[in-house]
Amino acid sequence: MDELYVYIDLSLRSHTHTHTHMYIHTYTTGNVNGMQELLIILNGTIPTYHRGATYQTPIHVVIPYNYPMSAPSIFVKPTPSMLIQPTHRHVNRHDGRVTVNYLSRWNVRGCLVDAILAVQTVFNQSPPLYARPPQTVSWAQNQGRTNNSLGSGFSNWPGGNNGGGHQSSHHSRGDSSLSQIKNMLVQQLSRSLASDIPKRFSKLQGEINKEFKAHAELSQREDAIKDGIVTLTKQKQDLRDKRDKCERELKEIDEKLKQLKEMDDPSKMIQPADVWSKQSFDLVASINAYDDLIFSMEDALENGVIELDKALRLVRQVARVQFMDKALAQKVFHAQKMRRSRRGGGA
Repeated sequence: MDELYVYIDLSLRSHTHTHTHMYIHTYTTGNVNGMQELLIILNGTIPTYHRGATYQTPIHVVIPYNYPMSAPSIFVKPTPSMLIQPTHRHVNRHDGRVTVNYLSRWNVRGCLVDAILAVQTVFNQSPPLYARPPQTVSWAQNQGRTNNSLGSGFSNWPGGNNGGGHQSSHHSRGDSSLSQIKNMLVQQLSRSLASDIPKRFSKLQGEINKEFKAHAELSQREDAIKDGIVTLTKQKQDLRDKRDKCERELKEIDEKLKQLKEMDDPSKMIQPADVWSKQSFDLVASINAYDDLIFSMEDALENGVIELDKALRLVRQVARVQFMDKALAQKVFHAQKMRRSRRGGGA
């Protein structure tokens, strides 16, 4: 498990201007999909003001991988000398989880400092911890008492009464030298970490921001793909309906064509009795066709498709031919009438 400890100073806008000091450490853990995710945990205390006194309440703030889309989780972590109030409205007595309205209504514009301020406001009204009763002795305290009682029986324990004063002084000087060396090493390590941690923290922050940006882009693409799937599904259904409609219409057309093929040709059903009758049929059809042609030219003239001069010229030509056909048709009709009258007189 890779860990990174960073000291940060979260300023709370409170009436006493007291700062909240926390340490960051990160570690990787598995999610429900079996993938590794990076979590950030803030460990520290926040000041609690109650009845004129100030208390430092220890908390853990767990920042999830998809922060700030998801809200952070805040837990109260009591020390061995503290206990959680069992009837506190906002703190779970079993795991110490804090529930406030700001976290319940969290959105992407949420702020971690504002969340801690909301928790501090709740704690100011009702502190979540109280001191452990004196008669309750923890296992660590019992261990300390046992070690002290055992150490008092040895002559080389610091502060013994068996004439080992010189040896105690020697151990004191050795402890002082070791303490100085330890302090020097701690200072060197602190300076090294002070110069290295900001770089690592900046790099880590850049990587997290990059992952957040990639996650946002993937979410947008996912939404676009879902919308595209819905649109394509609808288009597919529309095309299927149109195809079925076309198939039905084609089937109806085929049936009608089959029926028409089975029917006799109307032009073959009427046969002229003689040459004059056939000529009469042709002349009547021609005269009606010329009427349709003149009507079409008038319609084209009204719609501006043909010019007036050209329309008049064509109408005169058609009317001349139609007049000749009408005159010929009248002669044919007169000849047929005279023929029928002669046949009738002869009979």
